[in-house]
Amino acid sequence: MSQMQNPAPPALSYAAEEFPQYQAHYSAPPVPAVINPSRIFTAFVQAVKIEVDPELREKYWIEVRTAEEKRYNAKQILKVHNKLKRESLEREIQRIRIINKLPSAYGVETNKQHVFDDSVSSGPLFFDACDDKISYKLSNTRLGSGGGGTVDIGLQTTQDPHTKRVCAIKTISYHDIPNKAWDGYNEANIMYAVNGHSHFLELYTCANDPDLSRVYIAMEYLHAMDLLTWKQHLTASSTSTSTASPLDPAHSSFSFSDPWLCHIAKHTLTALDFLHTQLGLIHRDISTKNIMMDQHFRVKIIDLGLVRRVETPEYLGPVGVRAFMDQQAFEKQMWLPSADIWSLGVVLMHLRWSEEYNFWEGTNDVVIAAWTDVTLRALSKLSKIKGKAGHFLRNCLKEREEQRANACQLLRHPWIIGLSKHPFSNKSTP
Repeated sequence: MSQMQNPAPPALSYAAEEFPQYQAHYSAPPVPAVINPSRIFTAFVQAVKIEVDPELREKYWIEVRTAEEKRYNAKQILKVHNKLKRESLEREIQRIRIINKLPSAYGVETNKQHVFDDSVSSGPLFFDACDDKISYKLSNTRLGSGGGGTVDIGLQTTQDPHTKRVCAIKTISYHDIPNKAWDGYNEANIMYAVNGHSHFLELYTCANDPDLSRVYIAMEYLHAMDLLTWKQHLTASSTSTSTASPLDPAHSSFSFSDPWLCHIAKHTLTALDFLHTQLGLIHRDISTKNIMMDQHFRVKIIDLGLVRRVETPEYLGPVGVRAFMDQQAFEKQMWLPSADIWSLGVVLMHLRWSEEYNFWEGTNDVVIAAWTDVTLRALSKLSKIKGKAGHFLRNCLKEREEQRANACQLLRHPWIIGLSKHPFSNKSTP
């Protein structure tokens, strides 16, 4: 059967060497001379369904509805389908490049030998899991640090030398503060309780080294960035005056739009609803630093070291980053699930309606004042946010904690439902 060549989208050859896995996408495949419009339309709909970028998915569901209403012919459908494929590819490459800017994450999976080289002068550390059949090796590649401890890239090995898995290992030192050992065990117990939930990191094991006064927590390694780092990169890209190619790392065509925010809110609320309702727990440290998102838009809450039970409202002390704290909880020194909802609302305001800023480490007055100032300026814009998004945020950020919606109620909010469902009717295909 004769074939006609489908017009290829603009060449992406300048990315071919860097991303050879996408070689098949650089040119459109030939299209048969005799084509079935229904099959072409079905393929387009399927491509929209599996698109991971929430903004693109919402955009092209509108295209699906337009194609359906105007009864596009096969060539028209192919044209818009190819446009989706190109935009999807461009954005995925952008996301990969942004994430790979992190030196601690770049090349780990493909360069285990270098990362875990025994000749490293500071000496990598080994510890065994309880069953003695699995051991863990700590690298010198730091992923993060904070008041709770440090997190480094690790390697999980078994008796089979060919079975190795990259992981993250949190080290909690309790040499000067013996009670911190309990904090480590508590965090491991919480991680064990949420194991298997898609919005939390998987726990592998927990081990104690009394000689070094350290607790180790080995967990899933997520090749991702926290939301603060995403914002910093996207803000820098959007303010760039670069005239380079759209796939250049200095250029970005996406930002924290409504679909992105809705996606983050929905998945974070799903995790919080599980914590609050199923387990009776409060996170107490929701911030832009403790929500991770990878290039495939998988969202996970991290750092469960401050999680406590709902039924223990006794004095718990100030926790987390002050700028994200519920003021009522801070004043009473008592945390309820509504405090996590307030913190999520502040996170969303920071992502969309605050200016570029850095993460100021520390707890001194200058740092607290800087963070608080950013939050106050973001919250000052709350009354100007219209529509369903504004109504949703105001439900998260009510001053009186008893008036705030809970996670389950917010998951049913029209803003979440409206941006999550597909605007696609049941009419027959063209």
